[in-house]
Amino acid sequence: MTHSLTTPPFGQTQLPSEIPPKRNSVTSKAFRIAMVVIAGLAVLGTIIPSVITGILSLLSLCALTVPLLLISLFLLRRSCLKPKIAERIDMKSIPRGASFLFEVDENIKHTQILEEYGEVVTDWSSLPRIFGETTPSLLNKTWKINNSQTTLFTTTGVIYSPRVHCCCNLMIVVEHNTILSNLDALNISCVIPDMQEGECISMRWKNSDGSSNKKKLGLPNFLGFIQGPDPESHNHHPAAAFTLAKTAYANCLNEAINQGADMIQLPLISTAPAQLSSDPQEAAIWKSAIQTGLVAALTQFASSNPKTIMNVVVVSPPGLGLSL
Repeated sequence: MTHSLTTPPFGQTQLPSEIPPKRNSVTSKAFRIAMVVIAGLAVLGTIIPSVITGILSLLSLCALTVPLLLISLFLLRRSCLKPKIAERIDMKSIPRGASFLFEVDENIKHTQILEEYGEVVTDWSSLPRIFGETTPSLLNKTWKINNSQTTLFTTTGVIYSPRVHCCCNLMIVVEHNTILSNLDALNISCVIPDMQEGECISMRWKNSDGSSNKKKLGLPNFLGFIQGPDPESHNHHPAAAFTLAKTAYANCLNEAINQGADMIQLPLISTAPAQLSSDPQEAAIWKSAIQTGLVAALTQFASSNPKTIMNVVVVSPPGLGLSL
């Protein structure tokens, strides 16, 4: 399948300078049909009398009527094959700041989506409520999604501590299959719920001593769990990876909105070495589909919520080489 990524920004789309009215087009076609009918009758009007009367000299009139019929048929055929001119798009009917996403599936690289609908941020002073990165050496890239207040930070490391300094209402999301001992690093008290693939749930952050992080700058106020697809259960098929990852990440972004969070820190799900195929190529295709599902969910969220500030921090485990 070929995917075109050359769609220009909407404001730069070239529109026809002059478009003929539809009524004129119908009238012109009717005129050509009438010409064909008249020419056909003229031909019959010379052939039939000559046959009935036996006056063969009348057939000489066909030398005039037959070319007329052929010309009329040619003009009618050309009008039918003529490509339709696109109708003028009413610019005022398009919502200001709307973004248009091309069709995305597991075969599209996540970098293609980001390059088409975002731009790399090098000056953080333009980002609302962001102070700086906690560990600059582990930050890969920062992307701002066009026509929105959604920003993507890609980092490498562990999920259990904030990766970006900000004056934000932070939600940290961990994978549902997180080892209980690892949750001790979060200093939290919670019961891990039962979940299905593609699901994401969230709750108020509760420290192990029962306290919260309310009014504590930079610390999380919400805890989330995300359930990604199991590669083996889906025979490592990238379509399942893409679809379920997109669903899971979209659900987490909606959880952030519902909780009033403006920063969400997410893991790159279903990419732990123990989960992946022993075939390096199959594993790479699966991981790529997970990344595409993530970015597809992010850009769709940004398109649907263009005025909502949302800082999305994605944390890839060290050594996997999965930076966005």
